[in-house]
Amino acid sequence: MSRESGLPYTRCEEYIYLLQKMYIIKLVEPYFTNKRKVIGKMNEVYFCDLGLRNIIYNSFNEIAFRTDNGVLFENYVLLELWRNRSASDTIYFYRTQSGSEVDFVLDGPLRKLAVECKYKRFQNPVKIPSLNNFADEENIKLRYIANINLDAEYEGTRLIPGILADRIGK
Repeated sequence: MSRESGLPYTRCEEYIYLLQKMYIIKLVEPYFTNKRKVIGKMNEVYFCDLGLRNIIYNSFNEIAFRTDNGVLFENYVLLELWRNRSASDTIYFYRTQSGSEVDFVLDGPLRKLAVECKYKRFQNPVKIPSLNNFADEENIKLRYIANINLDAEYEGTRLIPGILADRIGK
């Protein structure tokens, strides 16, 4: 961000801090148990207000016609997870050097769950290897795939329509 904007690194950190405190953005930190295997330095940035995001990107088309629909859908699911988490839960993302990733890991004292977001219309339930491998490695029983339409259970993974994202983990 510093390189792109030409601002000093410390100034960028100050702006990011202010944006967080003003509830404009949320930073999601990486989840890791094995530091060597995970890319763990940079946080992911999400907007707290998708309308503000649309203004910044100057994009007001219906989600089905947008080039950023997957990112927008993922941001929406994060906001629902954030709104419905308990105070002791923390939301992370997971990404390895080999390219395996899981969009969200909700970690708390009473539960741990993994969520993959796919802005896609499914006809049949699917398996997502990166989600299943990560959940197996971390012994996570609650696995979700947020998608456009399918509400089903398949081989230990719950596929849930995005409109019902507030029910993840319940």
